[in-house]
Amino acid sequence: SASEARFIIVAVSGTLQDGFPLRKNLDYTDPCSGAVAEATFLGWALCRGVKAYFDVKDPSCREYVPAAEGAARVNPAMVATGCWEHANVYAVYLAHEKAALKALLHEPRYLSMSPDMAQMDLTAEETSDDLKKLFKAAISEHGKTESERVALLTVVSVFKGPSFVENPVLYTKADGTQVTNFHDGLAKLAGTSNAERGTAAYSEAVEACLRRLEAEHASTGAKMFVGKDALQMNASFTLEEFKALRTRAEAYAEKKRKV
Repeated sequence: SASEARFIIVAVSGTLQDGFPLRKNLDYTDPCSGAVAEATFLGWALCRGVKAYFDVKDPSCREYVPAAEGAARVNPAMVATGCWEHANVYAVYLAHEKAALKALLHEPRYLSMSPDMAQMDLTAEETSDDLKKLFKAAISEHGKTESERVALLTVVSVFKGPSFVENPVLYTKADGTQVTNFHDGLAKLAGTSNAERGTAAYSEAVEACLRRLEAEHASTGAKMFVGKDALQMNASFTLEEFKALRTRAEAYAEKKRKV
């Protein structure tokens, strides 16, 4: 029931943000009742110690979309550097706890979620005031002494692939902090602006940019991901469904032994 549902705070950057194709993955639909628990946008937070890239797709990748079938896909990949000057602005959501697992199981290649690696800067002007109030109150309630940063469940990259293209730095602050975000970075990379998003000109500029980058990175030979011809064993099961799978597995093994 709605009263029993539990929600978590998660930080995302990229196509899980509002206005992008995978945003619906942060919502959770109950398989029995059909009730939808929509994720709620809480604000923006500057995350320190991660450097932003775009992962350019190639035909061997399961996320690749040929030009004849639709728009090119790209996703951000935040690589942990531990360098204070590397900073990306994340979108922070309150999402059903089961939605986080659903999103994780369908993440693009190289991506995962970390509960304690990314550090949200509570002193940064880029971090929303509402989030600062929320996190500082929580810090006080938990009796923590670190009052200027907090860790959230955050989407990060587990590997720096040869297909990665640097997300353009949007501006450098007086203290040397190089600030990036997904939406403005993608627009800058394509020679347009995020204000134009939703227009034909924006779509054409992004498409042309990504297809050019795909051609340049098509033969990277990266093997650190599962391609579209490999099974991702990420499905959820009821106990009965899993038992049935094991029964079929025994039958399959027996059939192989007889060959």
